[in-house]
Amino acid sequence: RVYVALQNRDHQFRIRSENGYVSGKTSKGRFGLSIASLGDTNKDGFDDIAVGAPYDGPNSNGIVYILLGSKNGIKPEYSQTIKAEDIADPGLRTFGYSLSGGMDVDSNTYNDLLIGAYYSDRIVLMKARPVANVTATLTTTKDNVNLEDRDCTTSDGNRALCVTIKVCLSYSGVGVDNRLGNFYFCSYCYIFLC
Repeated sequence: RVYVALQNRDHQFRIRSENGYVSGKTSKGRFGLSIASLGDTNKDGFDDIAVGAPYDGPNSNGIVYILLGSKNGIKPEYSQTIKAEDIADPGLRTFGYSLSGGMDVDSNTYNDLLIGAYYSDRIVLMKARPVANVTATLTTTKDNVNLEDRDCTTSDGNRALCVTIKVCLSYSGVGVDNRLGNFYFCSYCYIFLC
């Protein structure tokens, strides 16, 4: 179990009754053996942390848990779990024994994470990728649809109700690759109801 103490305006540390701790899921997984500040990984204005559990996981090879910050402290649910088995190194053991975060080694404005596995005598560099926010809009040509209207003709000559739907997608984000330029994609779908 990892306890989270927040400092108040009077510079006193308090453990809140809610969101005051985060627990591991596996007995003897050693959740909390290592902890690292990651900085604000998802660019929401709150710092996030990584917690190591070097004997956790399906084969007890270790898991690193990513926990996001919020205005109320650390959220108790994990936003991501990184298992030793997820890494392309079959001999990795005690993954998460040591952690070091808060540095941006690839200059993409997102902090990366070093994960140590002492039993395997290895470290793993996990590079954070930019978070893209995708926005979708859906509009129709008609505000109200009368199911009795048959204002179109299908390719086989039947009268049908026609509705045009416009779907648009755009994305944004800090450090998001601009390969697509100012990406804004719209597609029109024609729906025939016979």
